Amino acid sequence: MTVAALSEYRVYTRRLFTPIFRLSLGLLTALTLTTAFAESDSSDSADPAAPQSTQNSEPGAEPTAPLSADNADEDTALAKFIAMVDAQDWPNARVMGSEIRDRFEGTPRFDLYYARVLIQEGRAQEAIFALERVLAFAPERHRVRLDLARAYFINNNLERSRTEFERVRATNPPVNVRNNINDFLARIDAAQRAQIQQFQMFAGLDVGYDTNINGGATLDERLAPNLLGLTNLSESSKAIDSSFGRFRMGSTWVRPTHLRAANIYSLQGFTTLYPGNSGYNQLGLNGQWRYQSNTDRSRQTVAVNAGQLWLDNTPWQFSLNLSGEATYPVWETVWMGPVASTNMAFAQQDGRRNSVRDALGLVATVQDAPRRHRVSSQYVQYSRAGTDNGYSEWRGLAQRYQLDWRWPNRLTSTLVLEHQWHRYQADDRLFVEQGTTNNKRRSDQLLSFDASLTWVPEPWLTSRSGLRYDWLDSNINAYSRDQWVISQSLTLTF
Repeated sequence: MTVAALSEYRVYTRRLFTPIFRLSLGLLTALTLTTAFAESDSSDSADPAAPQSTQNSEPGAEPTAPLSADNADEDTALAKFIAMVDAQDWPNARVMGSEIRDRFEGTPRFDLYYARVLIQEGRAQEAIFALERVLAFAPERHRVRLDLARAYFINNNLERSRTEFERVRATNPPVNVRNNINDFLARIDAAQRAQIQQFQMFAGLDVGYDTNINGGATLDERLAPNLLGLTNLSESSKAIDSSFGRFRMGSTWVRPTHLRAANIYSLQGFTTLYPGNSGYNQLGLNGQWRYQSNTDRSRQTVAVNAGQLWLDNTPWQFSLNLSGEATYPVWETVWMGPVASTNMAFAQQDGRRNSVRDALGLVATVQDAPRRHRVSSQYVQYSRAGTDNGYSEWRGLAQRYQLDWRWPNRLTSTLVLEHQWHRYQADDRLFVEQGTTNNKRRSDQLLSFDASLTWVPEPWLTSRSGLRYDWLDSNINAYSRDQWVISQSLTLTF
């Protein structure tokens, strides 16, 4: 090939290559697009149950990701958690809320319902953080703001609680909501008054009927065998029943030491009159100092009581009581801790002896609004001075249950049930075992029932109706007794 021919060939090849390259590139692009659309159509037709996009087609709508199987499981878990809270299944809601917290914390629905669980458990500060996140997302949610106000109240941030309650009240909510808000605002006022020093005076009048003012025996059978050969009780040993009237007057001074603790001082004088039985008329003077602390971590009470009693205008007994208890949260609304007391009585009459009564045990409280349960179990020991041989001493166990229940219309009911078992530490010197000459060891069972209904129609007026029954059953029937007391009292506070 000549040089001229070669040159002409190169020019021809160059001119031919350019359109072929462009044609090939176009064919390749078309083939790629066709394949992609074909695969998409094939995928849609092959799995008609495949999840569809949940994107909202409305203008300006926020796009959301398609719902995967994992997302469906999470949505079910959140729905179950919300249902538990609505049903007030607090134990299970607390467990499930902790399990799903990492996945949902920061989302309004979860934060709202998880905050309600925290409020129920008294973890107010954590609930506040969660509810404030919800309000930042939806500030017009008044139900959320009410929960936030409650959380601030529990956390003792009273001013902030008042602000949130008043913001909701200003929106003219339904009557029942407004009434609840007004009740909370009244409690805030009372709590704020409790944070400043208070001095109050009071006077009260009690009237009632007592079937055993002298603590006498109620035996209706022959005496158990005794060394004196007696078969019946003397008249002075039998129970005496009488109506009574009691007048009380005193004062209380509260000095807070910080937001949730205070020193409380009180002094009370009283006189009790038994018509027709003036020998049992009483005059008394009692003073008390009590330190009380109530925080999220502990509840503590220490008290000192001193009292002087006159019987028929004659000095009868001076008493001094020291007591204390401390409880701590152990599980949800259950608090538990030690309780101890010692009571010393100094006799001021011939024939009577000084005595000491010591008690040590455990106490547990459960707050289940509007109810409060209190259970205590204590070991008790009683002794009298001058009886080193243990003749008049006993040891035993005391079990006590108390239920306080708040009702509408400012009513509160209290029920107390108590059982004591006393085992005397020496043989009784007057009574013998049946059919033998052995002295008999005394053992008592004491059952007590006390019920009362308290009504506070006004802050300065308190009414209390009470009923008490004590029954002592002894293996030496001369000591068996029972007692009914019914009373009605009114107290005015100045």
